[in-house]
Amino acid sequence: MPDRDGLEVTMALHRESPTVKIIVLTGGSGQRDFLDVAKLLGAHRTMRKPISRLAGGNRRCIFE
Repeated sequence: MPDRDGLEVTMALHRESPTVKIIVLTGGSGQRDFLDVAKLLGAHRTMRKPISRLAGGNRRCIFE
């Protein structure tokens, strides 16, 4: 994203619409801290790429 990073977007989305479920994906290796911070900033779920299939908990989060 040219103007914001994922954490800034997560924080802004959560602030604007606190009831929206935010799912954060990362493709970088060693990004555990990024995913932990994303949860603190309002992400409902975090996942690493590549995603070959949706696990049960993530499927529920997306389709509820």
